[in-house]
Amino acid sequence: MLLPSFAMLPAEPVPTSAEFAANVLGFLLWSLAYVLIIIRGFRDRSYGVPLVAICLNVTWELYFAWLCPLSEGRGKGYCTASGMWLGLLYFWLLLDAVILWQLVRYGSGRAGLEHYLPDETRRRFAFLALVIVLLFLSLAWQYSFVALAIDQDGNGLAWVTNLIMILLFIRSALTRPGLRGLSVGAAWAMLGGNLAFVTYAFLNNFAVFTPWPRQVTICLMLGVVLFNILYLVVLWSRGADLASWKAGWKVVGTWLLRPATS
Repeated sequence: MLLPSFAMLPAEPVPTSAEFAANVLGFLLWSLAYVLIIIRGFRDRSYGVPLVAICLNVTWELYFAWLCPLSEGRGKGYCTASGMWLGLLYFWLLLDAVILWQLVRYGSGRAGLEHYLPDETRRRFAFLALVIVLLFLSLAWQYSFVALAIDQDGNGLAWVTNLIMILLFIRSALTRPGLRGLSVGAAWAMLGGNLAFVTYAFLNNFAVFTPWPRQVTICLMLGVVLFNILYLVVLWSRGADLASWKAGWKVVGTWLLRPATS
């Protein structure tokens, strides 16, 4: 089996304290987003991440946390996650497994499927089969991207996946009745986590990204952040509650909520 080789890439530099803090903050905020999505999903009896997005997310974590050799001790060093970062990937994988279960549990009730498969049992099996096929296709996409783009850490792939995800979130916010399963707090946490990872990338001068020109990654990051903001605007325009917005502004910057002084 053809495996990607990263022998031509330099070793990763030891992160500074600022880089470490930005990376940890990004992990924590995305973890918070997952938790809020899960809570909202159980509350609304719906799923909080679009179908293709959760398949891409789960398989990215599965590939880099389990299937891809992650260190000299587990293989030939094709990928680099180890120690605490490996533990965080497993934690993300656990959270995403719950979100995936919510998708399988509640996703078959979509109106489109009811139109073609009125029988509930057949509809559930058909939807499960669709999810399984998409998971295999998503896993093949992860492997192909790593092999062809020489994406040592999966960071470039993560931003491509992130861009696809946020576009699908916007579509859900525009079309989903009552914003079922969609969490405003999670949207704010995603934005904060993305900004933290952007900060991390600039602090280490894109040292752990793919060999492609950094301008490509910067464009991906800019697109993700701008569409993340647009996602929040769509949620607001469709009537997301003001309390969630105020909580989000406090995370991004409490100074935005300070009352004007006369």
